[in-house]
Amino acid sequence: MYFIAFAFLALKLIAPALCTYQTCESIFCGGKLLHLVQTEHIFPSQKDFLYMRAKYPQEKILADFEELWRTRMVGRRDKREMVGKFVRKNFEESQVLEGCVPEDWKRKNPLEKRVRSREAAMVVRRLHLLWPVHCRKVVSEAFTKSRQYSILPLPEPFFVASADDGEATITETYWHHKALLVSGMCASCSANS
Repeated sequence: MYFIAFAFLALKLIAPALCTYQTCESIFCGGKLLHLVQTEHIFPSQKDFLYMRAKYPQEKILADFEELWRTRMVGRRDKREMVGKFVRKNFEESQVLEGCVPEDWKRKNPLEKRVRSREAAMVVRRLHLLWPVHCRKVVSEAFTKSRQYSILPLPEPFFVASADDGEATITETYWHHKALLVSGMCASCSANS
């Protein structure tokens, strides 16, 4: 019990020093603006705001929001409309991830011919053909203007569970690694470790 408490405390103290990328933490990770965007249900999905790109430096956006909050929003009931307008003025939809073909992917899986069962070989083939569909990389602008995005710019391509999903989660990563090895894609597997 004490170990777990100590571990969490250590992580809380050490984690900020480990971060190498500057992100819009005060906008996308907490604060009044994010709280209002989420509680006023500005978007159909809670994630939609996090996929947006800030049009201006975060300091300007936060200063403008503080001014709006102080002068026009405190005590008002129609905050949803005002916050929505503010978000549309200061943020824009962006494509943070783009599809890509893994560098070590080949159309024909070299390990497929080792599979003796015809049904198993077909499963291996179908799985192998999915890699280009599920491979994503962070757009280059997210590296140069990282403070305008909520995403941490990963240097290597990664794989998502669903073709229309933009997230790689730890749960799927284990299975992705196993399947990459079955597809003979060791370089992609080690890049995603």
